[in-house]
Amino acid sequence: MSPSTIVRMASPDDAVQVGEAHASAWAEGYSGLFAPGVLTEAVSLRRSLWTYLFADPAFDFEGMLVAEQDGEVVGFSQFGRSNDGVTLGEVFAFYACPRVWGTGVSAAMMEATLATLQSPSLLSVMIWTHAGAARARAFYEKSGFALTGRERIGTLAFGLEAPEVEYSSSVDVV
Repeated sequence: MSPSTIVRMASPDDAVQVGEAHASAWAEGYSGLFAPGVLTEAVSLRRSLWTYLFADPAFDFEGMLVAEQDGEVVGFSQFGRSNDGVTLGEVFAFYACPRVWGTGVSAAMMEATLATLQSPSLLSVMIWTHAGAARARAFYEKSGFALTGRERIGTLAFGLEAPEVEYSSSVDVV
């Protein structure tokens, strides 16, 4: 029997575990999409990033959820209003530990993320993802998102650039 999943608002105590979830998701999910040395550095930086961010008094904990199993954070989503428009919500980060992929954890996190974003002023929710991240792209499509046709070279944390594609929700978030 698999452990039950709790999706809740993040707290400062989650920083290290969020970093571990982020790092493990990057190591597995982006393998082959970045040069090995670049990926190793990016994974290491993501592991420590969240301790720094969570310590910032201005960090928006209301825009971040974690998925927890047996007291361990196994995934997270970070979201809020998009910088692209006042009627758009955006999922800025969405990651789960590879060992929980396919178990329903990500689906529970996405459902909670969209429910938390729900607002009469938001018409849709968007998410950008690496163009080569086939597993992530399939998950977003399964979750009701559709490609918009927009592409960009995204600047990820610490200056790393990657080709990205945009998805927009086809679900009613109003």
